Amino acid sequence: MAGVNKYDVKQLILERDNIDKELGHLHHTLKTLDVDMETPLVDAEGFPRSDLDLPAIRLTRKNIIALTNDRKALTDEIEKALGELHQKTPGLSGTAKPTEPAVRRPTNRAFLLVENVVYNSPAYHAGLAEGDKVVQFDKIHALNFEGLRQISEVVTGLVGKELHITVLRKIKVHRLIALPGPWDGVGIFGARLQVYNED
Repeated sequence: MAGVNKYDVKQLILERDNIDKELGHLHHTLKTLDVDMETPLVDAEGFPRSDLDLPAIRLTRKNIIALTNDRKALTDEIEKALGELHQKTPGLSGTAKPTEPAVRRPTNRAFLLVENVVYNSPAYHAGLAEGDKVVQFDKIHALNFEGLRQISEVVTGLVGKELHITVLRKIKVHRLIALPGPWDGVGIFGARLQVYNED
């Protein structure tokens, strides 16, 4: 993305949010059809189930898969744009505060493991995924991490503000931005984290 700016990133995030809303509607449609993405559409003998609206289910599942792929592509584009933006504008928003932690982190050792991410939560919209290993959470890293209460305090203190998170996903580093705050579910973040020790 040539000449990326903060507005471009926000537009991409808005586009992804719209996809999330549509996915929510589609998953609700499946629920009204008494199935999910994993429900078998054939009976024990391998015949199509007569108790289900198979055409509607197949169409809904097809749309979910297509939108999920679109969402993944958008998330990759957002991460790439954020990386480019941070390189171009170390003083983003008139201050180096948002990017300093990622640049000056003294260690890349993971200290938190993402155990669960709730669908449609702030953590979900940030791109956080189950199994991610957190190497930085705002200004917290492995060398100054004191416990999960510290993480909770950071999230609470950043309601409505950008929470910068750096994670390891397999061998790739991902820099994410969450916006903690009220949503349809419980809490203000929507992810369960646990202490992670590499040893």
